[in-house]
Amino acid sequence: MSIEVRIFPRPKQCFTGYQNLTQVTDLPERYTVTDLAEDFSKVEHLPQVDTLSALALCLRNADRIDQGAQDQASIRQLSSHALGLLRHSPGSLLNNDPTLAEQALDILRSLVLRFYLSLDDQNLIAIAAYTDRNETWTTVDAEIYAKEILSHSLDDAQKHAFINSVVLERFIRPIFSRTSSSRITSTGRKAHFADDSQDRFTPGVFADTDDAKPWKTTQVHAITVLSWAVEQADDALVEKSWPLFTPVLLALLDDSDTKFKARGLTILGDFLVKCPAKVLVQTGLGDIFEQSVFPSLLSLPTLTPEKESLMLLDPAYGAIIQLAKIQFPGASDRDKKDKLLTRLLREGVFTGYWQASEFIGIVQLLARQTTSIVSELGIFATTHLKATLYISSMIVRLLTLT
Repeated sequence: MSIEVRIFPRPKQCFTGYQNLTQVTDLPERYTVTDLAEDFSKVEHLPQVDTLSALALCLRNADRIDQGAQDQASIRQLSSHALGLLRHSPGSLLNNDPTLAEQALDILRSLVLRFYLSLDDQNLIAIAAYTDRNETWTTVDAEIYAKEILSHSLDDAQKHAFINSVVLERFIRPIFSRTSSSRITSTGRKAHFADDSQDRFTPGVFADTDDAKPWKTTQVHAITVLSWAVEQADDALVEKSWPLFTPVLLALLDDSDTKFKARGLTILGDFLVKCPAKVLVQTGLGDIFEQSVFPSLLSLPTLTPEKESLMLLDPAYGAIIQLAKIQFPGASDRDKKDKLLTRLLREGVFTGYWQASEFIGIVQLLARQTTSIVSELGIFATTHLKATLYISSMIVRLLTLT
């Protein structure tokens, strides 16, 4: 004799009973995925936040679920509903409810980890858009769930292919296709005859339109997906696919909007950790990145609001220090490393202090960066000892007075 398992109550039943389905003790002892799918379809008129929460709870308790071959259609039905909450029309992601996305990702995580749901490339990209908790459409738990799903869906070989072919070639490249820089060739290497007037990625009269920079308007999740790709890439992938990364990084670094420039600087720092020294040196990309990052060091108050200045300075200093360490790792390159770090002290720290010494946040940041630079210079920092000690003493005095 079959026993009907009712996970969600009928619409004619008391809604308060359904709302209280929030803990394990509220669940039936046994049920199937098919039971969940059937009952879920009958309560879709109820508030999504409640139905999704209940479904996620049921799926998390997999030890209560009797599995069978007939579940595949139900798994597809439930995953389709959850994925529908993650897909979005152009530009709508900024208005999405992060709580619904979190619950949808929780459901998908259970289906992937416990019921071996396989997701296609487009769905994986949609999920990768939720891998940064700092975005307005994402929560801390949503980021955790998204990363778990991606980790279990892609082994190392699949991840390499996915990042290279799907993320970079098919998704990211078209979004940034309207931007170009005269500083790099079509193969991504340093151009020896750059037209300075066409730097800064200004493609004619269309520079400020949605079509020219969709990552700022209709495809805002593209930068999050790029950031995830850089985070997940290893040295071998970066060495192979660097021409796909660099035009996008330069587009962000040269953007006039602080928010996007700051994201570019942060992603560049992660990219440099994975980028082999020979790629930076032999292609001339190290020089190009220097040219793109150094101007951010002059984004200082009062011309730049202090909050925006802090957003730019921290990742900018970090990126240049990484450039010095990675490009010039050996003793034979010591002079080049010291030259770059010395320039960073003079054009960054010293200039920044003289221009913005009355801004406590800037002074504190410069103090931290001075420590990092001097640590890298080692004994060679004695060349700047007098200036460094003077600024350090002034910083201590200023902080004491506050």
